[in-house]
Amino acid sequence: MFVGVFDSMLDGLALKHIQNSIGMHDSDVGRYVAFIRLGVLPAVLLAMGSDLYGRRRFLMITIIGVMLSSVATAFVTTPESFVAAQFFARMFAVAEDFLSIVVLVEELRPELRGWGLGAFGAMGAFGGGMAAVLFAFIDSIPGSWRTLYVLGVVPMIWIAWFRRSLPETQKFAARGSGRRPPRAIDAWRPLIALFRDYPGRLVVLAAIAGPYGFALGTSLFYVPKFLQEAHGFSPAEVAMTYLLPAGIPLMGNFLAGSYSDVIGRRKMLVSGFVTAGLGALVLYTATSSWLTIAGLLLTMFAVFGMDVLIGALGAELFPTSYRSTSSAARAIVLALSAAAGLLCESALFPLVGGHAPAIVLLLITVPVGALVAWFFSDRDSYPWPRYRFAGEEVLAQELTMMQWRNCTNVPWVAALAPMTAAYS
Repeated sequence: MFVGVFDSMLDGLALKHIQNSIGMHDSDVGRYVAFIRLGVLPAVLLAMGSDLYGRRRFLMITIIGVMLSSVATAFVTTPESFVAAQFFARMFAVAEDFLSIVVLVEELRPELRGWGLGAFGAMGAFGGGMAAVLFAFIDSIPGSWRTLYVLGVVPMIWIAWFRRSLPETQKFAARGSGRRPPRAIDAWRPLIALFRDYPGRLVVLAAIAGPYGFALGTSLFYVPKFLQEAHGFSPAEVAMTYLLPAGIPLMGNFLAGSYSDVIGRRKMLVSGFVTAGLGALVLYTATSSWLTIAGLLLTMFAVFGMDVLIGALGAELFPTSYRSTSSAARAIVLALSAAAGLLCESALFPLVGGHAPAIVLLLITVPVGALVAWFFSDRDSYPWPRYRFAGEEVLAQELTMMQWRNCTNVPWVAALAPMTAAYS
């Protein structure tokens, strides 16, 4: 998550500088970035390969691929070459993310998954924070934005070095013992079987992830450019806007992951859609800089939490043999919806006279995701954890009901229980 968020965050932060350097016209931004987002599609091949040949091998391929693509980005001279380099960077980074989620789901006990996924998402926030720190000095360091992409490779080298000793997941090793060596044609079988065996779950996943990528993904991408052009922020001020309240998005990661273990993914997803939609609306309509920043923080808090929850849905709804492929399907939906959102924004830009009003129109789709999440029950697909309460072992959902009747803070204790168990 650190790798993917750092790279995509840097694209948005340095967008204005990149445009001026390589001659990318403002009206073409949405179209170019939409193509970069489609780098997720070939990542499906990596996901399907990991279901056959193992998670560890492909995690090594993805980290090295992101490193090489980031270095290549630093030497581009045209919009087309920038898009090509970032297309491959996005391909490897997204594959890195959903393979990592699959490893977490397969290695952690059900009652610890929410907390583990929250910590994983927090690493994404850390990657975004590092990109913001480097961006603050973009006007004073030699090479400007090109140097930032090179510096971003340094922690990736460290990750790749320590990943050499990463073992294969126990569930994959157990599933693969005694089976014949896989063939190349077998890579397509999980995808075909996924659509054949679980079409309903795929539709639900697409209906939830689609509005998230279409409206909220597009709104967050344009934030740095919007702050600089509409409110006159300097690069350092944009960086401080992200860094000073960095704990707020991190809280979104941990609370969404841990508290969804208590009350369920559905309620947290609906809350996330409502909060993010309202935050984005304030962000792009407020005339006060302080209100704009408040809207940004509210949106980031909700979006960081939703990212964890949607990632969990992509893995938990399906058995081990399909998890990488289902995560790839989730990533495809997010990529296609994000690309569609950027293309729609680019088409609306000349009609409504700016990025802000175009993005506000895209937010109309947010309630669709909230409605689907509300009518989707995760009680049967998710093994609810149990906690000790008043000397008895009860389901976390029942514990929540007790809290409302007795007016105690028991759910918060339950939400922190996975964190305590992880270190015990």
